[in-house]
Amino acid sequence: MLKSSCKSRLLAREIFPVLGLGLAFYLAAVALGCGPKMVIRDGRRIPMEVAAKMDFAQAEAKFQLKDWAKSYPEFEHILGTYPESKLADQAFFRMGEIRLNEKNYPEALTLFVEFVRKFPMSDLTRNALIRQALCYHQLGREQETVSILSETRESVDEKERSTLDYILAQGYEKLGRSDQALLFYQKALPYLEGDKADEVRKKGVDIIRNKLSEDELERILNDLIPEYFLAEALIELAHRKIDRQDWKGADKLLADELGSTKAFYRRGEVESFLANIKDWNAANPNRIGLIVPLSGRYQPFGEQALKGVLLAAGVFGGDSPQGGTFQVVIQDAESDPQAATRAVENLVLRDHVLAIVGPLLSPTSEAASRRAEVLKIPLISLSQKEDLTKSRRYVFRLGLTHSQQVESLVAYAMDTLGMRKFAILYPKDSYGEDFIFRFWDEVKKRGGEIRGVEGYDPKSTDFGDQIKALAGISEPNQDEVKLFEKAGIELTPIVDFDAVFIPDSYRNGGLIAPQLAYYGVTDVKILGTGSFNHPDYLRLGKPYVNGTILADGFFRESGRPATREFYQKYQGAYGEDPTLISAQAFDVTRLLITLSRHFGVKDRESLRESLLGVEGFPGATGNIKSSPNGELIRPLFLLTVTGDEFEEIE
Repeated sequence: MLKSSCKSRLLAREIFPVLGLGLAFYLAAVALGCGPKMVIRDGRRIPMEVAAKMDFAQAEAKFQLKDWAKSYPEFEHILGTYPESKLADQAFFRMGEIRLNEKNYPEALTLFVEFVRKFPMSDLTRNALIRQALCYHQLGREQETVSILSETRESVDEKERSTLDYILAQGYEKLGRSDQALLFYQKALPYLEGDKADEVRKKGVDIIRNKLSEDELERILNDLIPEYFLAEALIELAHRKIDRQDWKGADKLLADELGSTKAFYRRGEVESFLANIKDWNAANPNRIGLIVPLSGRYQPFGEQALKGVLLAAGVFGGDSPQGGTFQVVIQDAESDPQAATRAVENLVLRDHVLAIVGPLLSPTSEAASRRAEVLKIPLISLSQKEDLTKSRRYVFRLGLTHSQQVESLVAYAMDTLGMRKFAILYPKDSYGEDFIFRFWDEVKKRGGEIRGVEGYDPKSTDFGDQIKALAGISEPNQDEVKLFEKAGIELTPIVDFDAVFIPDSYRNGGLIAPQLAYYGVTDVKILGTGSFNHPDYLRLGKPYVNGTILADGFFRESGRPATREFYQKYQGAYGEDPTLISAQAFDVTRLLITLSRHFGVKDRESLRESLLGVEGFPGATGNIKSSPNGELIRPLFLLTVTGDEFEEIE
């Protein structure tokens, strides 16, 4: 046998001198292939692998320093110069990683796809597949992402797997497969910490509450990890069944799970929820709930309502009807409809309140009203949202709506002042547009006319073009001016309306009034909304706002006895002036307490019936009566401007 040695180059000549020339050459060639491939480096012949390792080490040092710009061409050089080297696959892989680190995802993807084709047996092939998936994810190609990661995630250690599971969850969520997304989010959670873990928990809760059907939740219930999303899914499923008034189904679901699962996170909450379901209709006749924003941008309005409720409940010296403090359970709904829904559930199922006051905002009021209707608890909203009580048996409202203001204004202008012709000057936003249609309809219904309508940018301070258009004022050319002057003709506006309705803020109202006078639009009444009831309207528009008429839900300087009494008590308790919101909250709370204590209401159903029979309840906002549709109505305060102050029109 020939030894694997370079000495064997001589064997073809020394040992087999008689062999043919062709065979000798063959044996010599075989012998020459036994040694390492040599390359010239710095004038010396060295083995190729040694040269490749030297170059790779230099490139790798730059790579570890994250010097992508210098390391990439060096790895590219290794691949081109030593394509047969054992380091060729590593150099190629590093090129893909550099492009990935540079967030050049299309080129990185091309490199990793080519790597798998070129080096199918490399130890790095599975890693290249994973990085393909990362590129697909960044490029929004989620189908390829989940296809690859589903096959490769098991090949990595647990910590890296959690990262891949998080990406898988995102991919499934974007593909609309929310059930799979939830399962992979919970797989990722054990190795996540801090903000990242909180983010994943929030994502999981959002999927459970908003993206999975009841059937989907029930189908994956057994796959949920008790430490994370099981309790949330159970409570959500119970809520869904309660929505359908399937109280027995909700009870059985929670009882069965509590019996079969030894322990899980938030078990106490689930047990409490189950206990509350059993007596969900029980109500404490001495306790009401309040849902208002007590955080966020609307916090000041929530605090105004809270002060009105606490004053009515007797917190300040037994001021509630028949004395004694009435219990108030407060829930902060911020401006989040979901939070408002949960607040209603907490007040009913946990706190067993007799009724709920609030919310204030339209989105939260709508959400809370839907849940109150399901849970059959009287809810009196303070929102301005129109049609909130429509087709709902348990929802009432004491608020200042646009339609109420328009009805009061038009009735007074037409029935008392005898006006028939109106113009409208409005801001081009949702507030102004809603008002103009309601005003127009009310005038037409009463046989009046709308003579002109002009809109303006709400941020504008110059309303001249709109006023001139309403008054029929056009700019004459120079020839016309000379002709009119020669004939002694004075150009005057054509004011063919009795009043102009301006549904805007006190700021814009105060700026418009002087401009109306400037363009000759005089001897007309300005009609405004409750938002004009502000000292700055008088300051900005003086003296041109004189005679303005507006309708509001509260006037603290009113001569009405109930209003004056409330004003004095509020001032005494808080040392500040009450607002419309605090007055409405006060009235609603006093009404509920009066019905509970004076008329013997003991449960929610009898309270609902009593609310429908309210007639002439004396409130700070007026004498309240109920309508069949759940609206608690009262005559609004009609105000006018006289000199430097607002006065109530008797």
